[in-house]
Amino acid sequence: MFPPFAQSSGALSVSLAFTNTLQSSLVPSFSQGSLTPTSTRATTATQLQHDGNQVQVLAEEARFTGARRIQNFCTYSEDFSNAVWGTGIGGTGVTATKTPNYGIAPDGTTTATRLILDKGAGATDGDQALLTHTTVTFDQGSQQKLHSLFVRSTDGASSYTIIIGDAGNTASCELVPVTSTWQRVAMSAPTVLDGAKIRIAAGLIGSPLTSQTADILIWHPMSENVTGQSNQNPGEYVSSNVLSAPWHGANVDAVKYFTTLNGNTVSSNVVTEATGAPITNANSSYADAKGPFGYLAEGQRTNNALWNRDFTNAVWVKVTTTAAKDQIGVDGTANSASSLLATGANATTLQTYVAASTTRTFGLLIKRITGTGTISVTSDGVNYTATTINASTWTLCADTHALLNPAFGVKIATSGDKIAVDMAMLEDASFTSSPIPGTTVAVTRNADVDQYISAGNLNTNDITIYGESQFPVVPNAANYYLFGTYVDANNGTAVLWDGSNLIARRRIGGVSNDATIAFTPTAGTIFKWAARCSSTSGTDIFLNGTAGTNNAVTTACQIGTNFQIGADGNSANQPFATVRLVNIARVSLSNAAISAL
Repeated sequence: MFPPFAQSSGALSVSLAFTNTLQSSLVPSFSQGSLTPTSTRATTATQLQHDGNQVQVLAEEARFTGARRIQNFCTYSEDFSNAVWGTGIGGTGVTATKTPNYGIAPDGTTTATRLILDKGAGATDGDQALLTHTTVTFDQGSQQKLHSLFVRSTDGASSYTIIIGDAGNTASCELVPVTSTWQRVAMSAPTVLDGAKIRIAAGLIGSPLTSQTADILIWHPMSENVTGQSNQNPGEYVSSNVLSAPWHGANVDAVKYFTTLNGNTVSSNVVTEATGAPITNANSSYADAKGPFGYLAEGQRTNNALWNRDFTNAVWVKVTTTAAKDQIGVDGTANSASSLLATGANATTLQTYVAASTTRTFGLLIKRITGTGTISVTSDGVNYTATTINASTWTLCADTHALLNPAFGVKIATSGDKIAVDMAMLEDASFTSSPIPGTTVAVTRNADVDQYISAGNLNTNDITIYGESQFPVVPNAANYYLFGTYVDANNGTAVLWDGSNLIARRRIGGVSNDATIAFTPTAGTIFKWAARCSSTSGTDIFLNGTAGTNNAVTTACQIGTNFQIGADGNSANQPFATVRLVNIARVSLSNAAISAL
């Protein structure tokens, strides 16, 4: 049986050594070597969701552009015995007890927890017996939170009513009937609160329960941030503190990416679970017919712009401009971005960066609110680049120049015009990268590194490597590696773009033996690439099925212990691009077979 993407051409049938879609997980779907990836990025970053929102992700978390991300903020989601689940909160005569691994869960395992919430003698209306997750907090402003869990009565017959909602905020809680069968229940709508904590209770101020005691089974709690999502129903359950690295495929715990839309619905607090439609170009502005773009690999960058979402701060010097922090930002959060209103012609909002002269790029996400006049951005306070923006979508506008102690920002030509602005970025580079939020100090995002073991996956000769990529922003001339394995500075094997050509490289003894094909990428357009190293015909590179200029050297490739996707094999030269659908065959495929890919 062939693994996914196995290719057949006439009498030739090829079983791949390695195949990895890289659209929702780092883990290969098939590998003749180790299946375990290693991934690093020691800082937080932002990820572009299928719905266009930019969400902040965890340090070390792999990013999959155009996919749907879920994070469960409930730690120990399958261990109610852990101290993070506090009990007994309430008044006189109120108790709460829990017995883990007591009952049969929906998946047939004995992993459900028995929970007895009792308002006993002496309890008054308003006293509560609680099971509260003490560490579920949200600290990024007015985010929309949604709690859910599976529940049923212990005896399969009695009917109880529980409370689900945010601990410490009675107004956000809801009464939910518990039946004799397992149901996943949820808040009917997300609430907007800081410091939200999931609560399961047996009492509610002003609304006493029909029974003073609830004896129930509970399983798989979830607490999600659904800010800005068009579908705000609970997503698929994602466990926390259960699995080991790479957890759900994103290299961090409690986070999972999906290549389908959320198909779940809620009626009367009961969740009906269903798999949504695949993410395609029909339902996402950031995907194509094969789904999300893929794994995003970027090099290290520093954002030198301070208060890059709050233009009311004094670091932004405003001339005939009024600023307000009153816009829904690119993360979907209310009042996280700013508006700029011109009160005079050629109104400017600039920030000065004290530093030596070097090439820098200022990037800013802009949306028009009112007016039709010219909006321009500058990286040096001298040269301005006019933008093309609209009122419905955020547009990345950028300017690149070099100047000592540059002033960077935006100019509104016409008095009375108003724009929304978000995620200002000043980078010591010739092109922009993904947004890096910051306030009082410059913020650095470290490089992404995705690595696999070569043994079993790579030959020293007669090998074909295929993948698909796209550049969100087309970089300037340099070496950007889509694939690489590194022995030392003089020896390695790679697929890269040098700013002019797509290259398949056998580097041997300090000499780069390159097969090339001219390539001018278009931002956001996916291109297919393949490299073939043959013991008889040398090295070839393919772009969208077309072969480039052959290199006749047939000496065995230099293969390191590991290979990296989206880096050079030595954790450097990231492409600032996405990579997906990577397939490796330990054979020299024919031109026809490669074109069929």
